[in-house]
Amino acid sequence: MKNLMLFFCFFSVTTIFAQTARISVKIDSVKQEITNVVSLYNIPEGAKVRYQQRLPYQAQIIKLQFHHQLWDTSNQILTIISPKYPDLDTVVLSFVCKIDDIPTEITWGDAALMFENKDKTVEKISIAPCKYSTVKKIETSLVVENAYYVQVMASTTKQLIDTIERKFHLQNGDKIIELYKGKYYCYLIGAFPTKETAKDKLTYYRRYSATAFLVAQ
Repeated sequence: MKNLMLFFCFFSVTTIFAQTARISVKIDSVKQEITNVVSLYNIPEGAKVRYQQRLPYQAQIIKLQFHHQLWDTSNQILTIISPKYPDLDTVVLSFVCKIDDIPTEITWGDAALMFENKDKTVEKISIAPCKYSTVKKIETSLVVENAYYVQVMASTTKQLIDTIERKFHLQNGDKIIELYKGKYYCYLIGAFPTKETAKDKLTYYRRYSATAFLVAQ
């Protein structure tokens, strides 16, 4: 039993201190930006480290945060080099990419981390790419009774919330609601508690749609 307990203790320790790299992704399809956060765990202090990640076509880095680095984006591959890795259990590097006309689905995370271990041997950690949907769902909940809305458009086909948000420049806190009436998908912005508030919103949204009108429930 003692031998068994020692085995489990040893296994737990080696798992905790393994060298790993993980990517988290946040997609903002309205701003057409992707925030990429890479967490590096238990890389040996003082090691030479190279991180490389493939970037989608036309992606441009507009912000990068990582200390002790040299970086380059030749051939749509982000390369970050740390000549001397810091004495930290966890190091986070992050960058923001701008992509015009971001697609509804994007492949992200094709990356690799290379570093020298304590024996001066180069090790490699590969990160497999994943597919991410960039489409946000439209509110489908029922409209609120005794409230007002601004209808900005109607279409025989479903629309993407990203497209509507960009077209009508939604103000903070305003939400789009989709209603299906007959053959049409109607897109309303609201709900607004008073008619006066709704009229102010109508004035704003008529900048982008001359046919926008009030809807009372």
